[in-house]
Amino acid sequence: MPNAAVPIALLVPFGMPVLLVTIGDLLNDRARENGKGQVISIAWLVGWTVLLPPIAIAMVQSAANSSYDAPGNAS
Repeated sequence: MPNAAVPIALLVPFGMPVLLVTIGDLLNDRARENGKGQVISIAWLVGWTVLLPPIAIAMVQSAANSSYDAPGNAS
């Protein structure tokens, strides 16, 4: 294995938690701009990202889905 690939292979798993927390923060900023408040708890997101990443991914997906208004719903 090339020497440069070893550190990259070791650091890649740390990218997913950073990505999920960044997306969660972005979704919270978007919700605050629309007056909805916080849509996802960053503390819970970090906890689930460390313990069970699929649950954290589902939390982000749910927050992303709820951040869009369905067509025809004028609220």
